[in-house]
Amino acid sequence: MANMICYEKKNMHMMCSNGVMDVLLTTIGLCGSDLAEQWYEKDLIVWLMEKDQSVVGLGTVGFDVSEMPWQKLYLQEQKEFFCKTLQCIKKCVGWDTLDYTPNKVLLFEKIDVLQKMIEKIVWEDVDYKDIQYWYDVCDITEPMKNGYPMCEKHGILLSVYGCIACNDV
Repeated sequence: MANMICYEKKNMHMMCSNGVMDVLLTTIGLCGSDLAEQWYEKDLIVWLMEKDQSVVGLGTVGFDVSEMPWQKLYLQEQKEFFCKTLQCIKKCVGWDTLDYTPNKVLLFEKIDVLQKMIEKIVWEDVDYKDIQYWYDVCDITEPMKNGYPMCEKHGILLSVYGCIACNDV
């Protein structure tokens, strides 16, 4: 099975094996959680941490970058934050907390493609209805509505499913 990240309106697609997707999301969680200061930065990371294959199922994690919780007022700041997060991954930040060492060649290749997608995102392509739906279904018990707690071991922002790195068995 495979997972796909795309930016359909720009005809950009990236396939990821289950293992690569796990590592990509976990390393985004490590760096993004460390760098996120504003709620709109944290929301991007939490949204991605909800794509946890150990919970939602192998081969089922696919999304269009236009579905991510972008905010019209903060779009440029969010893009800069996310690209900074992707570059942080290349410094292996937080990898010492993992029970494995990510394959840099495979991971960095995917990071480069994802960064190109993020750099191209424009508000006109953002799927605001999906984003609003995500916010609407998040109830009061969601971690993001309770101060954005983080995993004590990994320092990753928690999603409704807990820590993506702890769940990776």
